[in-house]
Amino acid sequence: MKLRHAVVGAGVIGRHHAKVAHELEEFELVAVADVVEEKAKKLAGEYGAKAYSDYVEMFEREELDTVSVCTPHPTHHEVAVEAMRHGVNVLAEKPMAATVSQCLEMIREARRRGVKLGVVFQYRFEPHLRRARELIASGELGELYRALLRYVTYRDMAYYGSAPWRGKWGREGGGVLITQAVHFIDAFTWLIVTMPVEIFAYAGTLGHDIEVEDIVSAGAIYGNGCQAVIQFSTLDSP
Repeated sequence: MKLRHAVVGAGVIGRHHAKVAHELEEFELVAVADVVEEKAKKLAGEYGAKAYSDYVEMFEREELDTVSVCTPHPTHHEVAVEAMRHGVNVLAEKPMAATVSQCLEMIREARRRGVKLGVVFQYRFEPHLRRARELIASGELGELYRALLRYVTYRDMAYYGSAPWRGKWGREGGGVLITQAVHFIDAFTWLIVTMPVEIFAYAGTLGHDIEVEDIVSAGAIYGNGCQAVIQFSTLDSP
């Protein structure tokens, strides 16, 4: 029996989730929800699914097994919790939510309802990274003493003005750390295997008229004394 799947958010990422769900033989894409009804209808129509402009109505009317949450991340929490209250397993796009408290509530709700909750961190499935993690975890490379993570990119003010939640603490929950660097933070932490015992960091807003950070420099110390240097930025113009 195929898993009955839905997608909430019919933007670029939502379209990708819908396409993959349609192609996988284990899934049946049955519904798409988006606050812009025309977008929901267009994407749903491509795969013979039902369209909704209200995701709550979709959860109430459809018998779903799984859902992809592909809305802007400030809304991940409310969509995911509503899905889990209806017994639906959730796969949320990154970042998981806008605040730590929202993430913790999502985890508690999943445990309370006995459903699965996942976040899209696809780098963990890259063959070369999986092999690197095996080598580090096994000790085959020796003990790890030093690590470096650097991800610098560029975003102009048009990017931050492209959505009302971008660049605002109360809605986005952060800047380069939560939006651009989150994939690399996850992969880096996963590769090293153990969690740091100490972290220190400096964040600033140097090149944009926004509330959140556009540059971060950090250091991490691990149990064996291993030192990691970390730097992220959206200031580096090409």
